Amino acid sequence: MIRNKRHIDLVYRYLDGDLADDELSAFRMELSENKDLQEELKFQELMNKIHRDQPLIDYYNQIEVLGEKYSSNKAGNRSLRLILFSSAAVIILIAASLLILKYTKSEQFDSKKVIAEYDELIDAGTYSRGNEDTLTDGFRAYDAGNYKEAVLLFTQELNVNPENDPALFFLGLSYFESGQYEIAAKKLEEIILKGNDLFYDAAEWKLALCYLQLDKNDEAIKLLNKIVENKQFKESEALEILNILK
Repeated sequence: MIRNKRHIDLVYRYLDGDLADDELSAFRMELSENKDLQEELKFQELMNKIHRDQPLIDYYNQIEVLGEKYSSNKAGNRSLRLILFSSAAVIILIAASLLILKYTKSEQFDSKKVIAEYDELIDAGTYSRGNEDTLTDGFRAYDAGNYKEAVLLFTQELNVNPENDPALFFLGLSYFESGQYEIAAKKLEEIILKGNDLFYDAAEWKLALCYLQLDKNDEAIKLLNKIVENKQFKESEALEILNILK
């Protein structure tokens, strides 16, 4: 990778939190499209991790102390000093290479970790009408984490009222939260096709997460790019996931 001086400075300021709000927005937009900038960000993040690796730091400090000790001796120790520092340089290079390999492997995409970090439960209480009916019972079951019961209640509501978009949306979310991603994806795709503005953006975000769990990364990337480009719900989270995937 040929490093770009502007990218180096921009990423450095981003990681240090020195970008103003308008600069941050511009940076995120460019990052979603510029592969060189994405590579620079990955490189600097990796170097930061290596620099924080304590065993390597401790070893380097020990070599430095030994070097200072021998540098105060006569010229007779010159060969020993040369061997010492040459060996240290080789060992540090090998250690750094192994650390790069370790951190690179640890950063391979893990959909479960992504769900754990980026998923956020959508509160059904926002949509509750306060009535004593099947739909409201479904909302309550969902908010209480009783997803199996919620599935039954929302399904019951849809059997009576097939055009009930809130029931369809939260049925998809109930399947999602219970780990049934294949069924969840189908329900969320249905709500998206209906084009209900109230649920559209949230449904696309959850559907993208479903695709990631189902190893349908190409479909997930398309949706995540759309979310970023249109500045939709969970735009910043979508951008972060895209950077992990690339």
